[in-house]
Amino acid sequence: MKKIISIFCFLLAVAPCMAQRGYVELDSTFHSGTSVVNQGKKLNALNLLWQINKSESVKLTPYEAKSYSTGKKEYVAKDIEINGEENRFFLEKMASGNLTLFFIQNEGKHFFVEKDSVLSKLSKNDYKGTLQSLCADCDYTGSFLKHTQYNSFFLKRFTERYNLCEEVYRPVRFGVIGGLDFTGYSMLKDAWKVSSAPTGSSFTFGVFADIPLFHGSVSFHPEFLYSKQAYKLVEKQSDLQEKECIANIESYSIPLLIRNTWWKSKWSPFLNVGAVWHNYSRLENSVLTASTDKGVLVIQKTEPELSPSKYSVTGGAGVWYKINRRNAIFVEVRSTLNLNKVTHNVFAGINF
Repeated sequence: MKKIISIFCFLLAVAPCMAQRGYVELDSTFHSGTSVVNQGKKLNALNLLWQINKSESVKLTPYEAKSYSTGKKEYVAKDIEINGEENRFFLEKMASGNLTLFFIQNEGKHFFVEKDSVLSKLSKNDYKGTLQSLCADCDYTGSFLKHTQYNSFFLKRFTERYNLCEEVYRPVRFGVIGGLDFTGYSMLKDAWKVSSAPTGSSFTFGVFADIPLFHGSVSFHPEFLYSKQAYKLVEKQSDLQEKECIANIESYSIPLLIRNTWWKSKWSPFLNVGAVWHNYSRLENSVLTASTDKGVLVIQKTEPELSPSKYSVTGGAGVWYKINRRNAIFVEVRSTLNLNKVTHNVFAGINF
């Protein structure tokens, strides 16, 4: 155990310095597919460590290289002023477009934005005023800035939203939902003790709400669903015995989900996770077993016990398609864990 912990700690220690494939841009040449060592935020700003081969590496300052990438992060050489002194550093590019956001950690955290080839510093005391002035050409800048704070997460999100210049209006959405429910399918196959899969019809419909949280991409997504399923199966178990199984299931359920959506212009993917409460209002289930005993036909009727759990956990993934500013439709594939059994559902919904 101590050996495993030691190896783990060693990997954590060397992880920031591991080389990854990136690029190096010099004044007149561009080298792609290079191995550039990630030295950490502070050292990355001072120089780049280019791993030529296993035994040879070279360090280049911001005066010797124009930009570089470690494979995950991109840095650009810029002349900036920090604490009254002007120097050239490699700035980490956090978002790019009409407005580009840069970051450097040097005697504190500093943010810069570039627009029309002009670099501007974002001071902690007046960063909103600077952004409001630079980004006045977008009608939604004011609403974007309303909840923007002076840190990398919020400034990056502001830059991305400004570059799209689309209103980030996250209304509370109410709508209807429908789909296919395969819960009974799994439950019946075990109860009937059959080898083949039952066939039949299954549908679910209901209503939902999608309530934004924290002025961001996370929302609370409760649903109220009604499900009706009908299954039938005829299986010949031997030359002398045959089973006919029939079931009708009706249930109500309330999924309480947390949804995280990556909002884009039209297509926006999302992930769900949460818990579900089930109430089964109808669990009709019968098995007719026909067998021949000494030339006499014997029919036996049984009703295997069905005792599904009232609670389950669920998760899924899907995509919103924005019709207009207010309305959108979504499609989702969802998996539910109930009594150690996983069932799958397909849903589609539209809000009004």
